[in-house]
Amino acid sequence: MLIVLVLVAVTGISSTLTTRVTNQVFYENEYARTREWAQSLAISTAEAVQAHDQESLGRTVQDLIKTNAVAYVAFSDAAGEVLVSGEVKSGLLQTVLSADGQTLDLKAMNVPELVWNRELGLACSEVSVPVFSKSTIRPTGTSARAIVGYLHLAVDVTATKAQLEQVSRRISHIALAMVLLAIPCCIFVTRRVVAPLNELAQTACAIAKGSTDARAHIHTDDEIGDLARSFNTMADRLTESRMELLELNAELEGRVKQRTRELQELAARDPLTGLYNRRHFGEVIAREFAAAERYDADLTCLMLDLDRFKETNDRFGHRTGDEVLAIMAHVISTELRGSDVAARFGGDEYIILLPQTSAASAAVLVDRIGDRFKDEVSRKFPEAPVGVSIGVASLRTTRAPSAEALIHEADVALYAVKDARKSDLLRDQQPRATRRRV
Repeated sequence: MLIVLVLVAVTGISSTLTTRVTNQVFYENEYARTREWAQSLAISTAEAVQAHDQESLGRTVQDLIKTNAVAYVAFSDAAGEVLVSGEVKSGLLQTVLSADGQTLDLKAMNVPELVWNRELGLACSEVSVPVFSKSTIRPTGTSARAIVGYLHLAVDVTATKAQLEQVSRRISHIALAMVLLAIPCCIFVTRRVVAPLNELAQTACAIAKGSTDARAHIHTDDEIGDLARSFNTMADRLTESRMELLELNAELEGRVKQRTRELQELAARDPLTGLYNRRHFGEVIAREFAAAERYDADLTCLMLDLDRFKETNDRFGHRTGDEVLAIMAHVISTELRGSDVAARFGGDEYIILLPQTSAASAAVLVDRIGDRFKDEVSRKFPEAPVGVSIGVASLRTTRAPSAEALIHEADVALYAVKDARKSDLLRDQQPRATRRRV
C-alpha cells in the first residue's frame, strides 16, 4: 500500500512538475524570442524611427504582419506618439494605446508578458523596447545613446499555448491512468513511467537553460512515448520558428542596409552629370590629404572650368548646355583611374583629385581631357564656341597646408590659365586691328 501511495504521490508530483516546467520553458523561450526579436528590430529600424520615416517603417510593419507570427506591432517616437502600427485582427492594439488612440501606453521596458485576448481568442507574448540612436562621442571621450522612440511587439503564441494545454491534458490523462493501474502495476509504473517523466523534465530544464537541441530520448509506444514525441515535436517547431524569424530579421536588416547604401550613394552624386557632388568631394580630399601628408606622397588637384559656356548656353539653349556639361563629365570619367575622384564643383566647374600623382604626370591627363573634350563637342555641336581651361596644383609643388588651400591653389592656377589665354587672344587680334585702322 505504501508503495502504491508513494507511486501515486510521485506520479502526481512528476506530472505537475512536468506540466509546470514545460509551460515555464516554452513561455520563457517565447519571452526571450520576443525580446530578442524586438531588440533586433529596434536596432535595424533605428535610423528610420529617428528620421520618422513612416514609409520605411510601414513596409517593415507589413512584412512582419505577413509572417503570421506577429499579432501586432507599433513604432512610436520618444514622446510615445505612434508613427506606424499594424495588427492581424482589428482591436488588438486598443490594449496598448492610450485613451486618445495616438500614443503608446508604455509598460516596463524589455519585460515580456503573456496577454490573453478572450474576445479574439489570441494569446500574445508582448514587449516594449526603446529604440536608441546611433552612438555618438562626447567631448570627454565617452559614448552615449539617446532614445529616439519605442517599439511595441506582440508575437502570436496561441498555437503554442494550445499545444501546451494539449500536453497538460495528456499528462493529466496519463497520471489518472497510472493511478487506476497503480495496485497491479506499481513496479511497472516505477520503471516505465517515473523514469521517462524525469527525463522529460530534465530535457525541459535543459531547453530552459538554452540548449535548444535537447530532446527527450523516449521511444516507447505508450502514452509517455507519445508525450515525449509531442514534446520533441514542439521543441523542433519552436527551433524552426526561431530560425525562420532570425532569417527574416536578417533579410530585413540586409534590405535596410542596402537601402541605406543606395540613399548614401544618391546623396553623394550630382543628378545631371553623375559625378560626385561638392560635399562628398570635400570629405574625400580631406582623407586623401591626410594620407598624403602621413606617407609623404604627392597629391594633385585639377580645377576645370568651361570657357564661353554662358555664351553657348544663351545661343543654343539650356538643353545643349546640359549636354555639354554631361560630355565634360563623360570625358573626365573615361580618362580617370580607379583611384582618382572627380566631382562637379558648381555650375560649369569641375574638380579632380589624383592621389599619388605629380604635377608633371597630371599635365598628360590635362592634355588628354582637353583634346578629347574638344573632339567630342566639335563632333556633336560644331558651332558651339565652348572650351575648357584646367588649373593644376600639386601638394609637393605648392606646399599647401590644408586640403582647402590645395583647392585654392588649383583655382588660382585655373584663372592664370584663363588670363594667359585672354592675353594670347588679344595679341592675335592686335595686328588685324592695326590693319583695320590703317
